[in-house]
Amino acid sequence: MAWCRDNQKGGEGKVKNIENLIKLHRSWWKLDNEKPLLSITYSRGFLWSWMKNDHRQGMELILQDDSVAKDGSLTPDMLSPEKVHYTPLTVGDMFRTISPFGKIPWMEAICGVTPQISVKANSIWAGFGEGIWPDDWWTKDMDVEINKEWLDLLVDMTKYCVDKFSGPFIITQTSVMRGPLDVMAALIGDKNVVVAMYKHPKEYHKLMTRLTDIIIMAMKAQNEVIPRFRGGMVNQWGIWAPGTITRHQEDEAAYISPKFYKEFVMPYDRKICQSFDYTTIHFHASHHIHGDAVTDIPELGALQLNLEPPPYGPTLSEWIPILKRLIKKKPLILNGPLTRKQINRLLTELPPQGLYISVNVEEAGTSYYVYRD
Repeated sequence: MAWCRDNQKGGEGKVKNIENLIKLHRSWWKLDNEKPLLSITYSRGFLWSWMKNDHRQGMELILQDDSVAKDGSLTPDMLSPEKVHYTPLTVGDMFRTISPFGKIPWMEAICGVTPQISVKANSIWAGFGEGIWPDDWWTKDMDVEINKEWLDLLVDMTKYCVDKFSGPFIITQTSVMRGPLDVMAALIGDKNVVVAMYKHPKEYHKLMTRLTDIIIMAMKAQNEVIPRFRGGMVNQWGIWAPGTITRHQEDEAAYISPKFYKEFVMPYDRKICQSFDYTTIHFHASHHIHGDAVTDIPELGALQLNLEPPPYGPTLSEWIPILKRLIKKKPLILNGPLTRKQINRLLTELPPQGLYISVNVEEAGTSYYVYRD
């Protein structure tokens, strides 16, 4: 099959020639690659393999004192880099990467929201959709105070990765970097974000500007301690680029229309893109309605899409024309619970230029979270 240059059944596969990979990645950013980028593994486990434990078994987070975290608040003094680190494996056409622990909502914590652990849910949350600011925040001229302890811990964890893993692995930023809309929701609540767009646009834009600047600062703080690799950097998906790199996401944009995305979010996504050489924005399936707008951002490097199946997003047949349209403008990174047949369909119907498929193969019927043909 076309995609069989991967690491089937968890093996590491063959070591790629570094210069050839760099050449392939450089052309991918330019929509000029002759073959798609592939990183495909076979797994019957939970979709997101970077999670430390299977979702159904709960999360095991080891704390500074060697105890296992329980439900409740999480503070910086409870953690140390060596206790929470994981070592993901990047295969196929990608570089192997190591990054600071990705389950922590770093940006929300840096902006003053105390993370909350849910062991059973295998997750660490920030805000739970309710927010920590009062409903009338817009009348109080409130400001975001940077939690320097969390910022310092993020930088320290990045340095720890550099000291312990540089060589066999390439160091990247943490795998979850929230966008300004996500952080705003953690501060004022999901409902109040939309209310602010309608009723308090002046205060909304002031807060979004402040959050965007903080996010850019945190991104640059990580990049400052990450060594350059062959004159460039590598993102969390293992793609090398000849310049500075970052990624962020706007999960909260699922609640708004394309019109509101363009007016209230796109300018801030663009500001982040303008601050780095190669930026990738992460969207879920429900965000595909914003795909045309985000790929119109001139400075955007690539768009990453999680192809969640119905009812969370389009069917694969519905995805094909959407992806064909978007990949003409920007490279696409596609993740999702796909079967061999569905991967081959994407490879057949989409052009190789700008295409990167990174999935855990799920055979039909082995998971509740998989497309049905």
